[in-house]
Amino acid sequence: MWSYHNNKSVYEGINYFRSSEDNTNEDNYRISSEIDYSRVLSQYFKLSAGANYLHTNNRNHFLYLEEENRYKYLDNSITAYLDFNIDIKNLSFLLGINYFNQNKRFQDEVINIKSSYFFPKLSSIFSINSNNSLMLNCYSTQTLPTLWQLIGIPINITPNYIVKGNPYLKPENIMNVSLEYDYTKGSTFFQLHSSMII
Repeated sequence: MWSYHNNKSVYEGINYFRSSEDNTNEDNYRISSEIDYSRVLSQYFKLSAGANYLHTNNRNHFLYLEEENRYKYLDNSITAYLDFNIDIKNLSFLLGINYFNQNKRFQDEVINIKSSYFFPKLSSIFSINSNNSLMLNCYSTQTLPTLWQLIGIPINITPNYIVKGNPYLKPENIMNVSLEYDYTKGSTFFQLHSSMII
């Protein structure tokens, strides 16, 4: 996947490159690859696994009158998952784990940061009868810092406005737990939902 960019003038005296893909001040290209695998192990068990690789290369310069800021940022990340599906009579389980590995490099500041995270997940459905069911979900979500939040060099937006990020910012990790009750009969549907964020 490639992204295309154009030079954008905000107002007189300030010029910078703006990405037509994500509308941020960056000039980049991205290369990704993905693989998935699944296999039925028995009547009750199924295995699913997969991985994704993403390479991001950001290059840009910010020009304000006679002052110019440049940066180059490289990001290599790997995400993978492993899931087991179990179906026994009225009970269905999904047990799994997600893995995330990231290598960030800021060449202008000679900073290289590596990080790895594991995220367990659980999903279960119990069918009480043909009309009633219970569902329990436990999973994690992750929000990565934006490129603007990571760039550690001062960027002159205006004479009185300078932006500087922190390359050591860590992702925000959240654990979600939810319990749901469903009732269905003909065209009638009723649902109770309770969730908690840790």
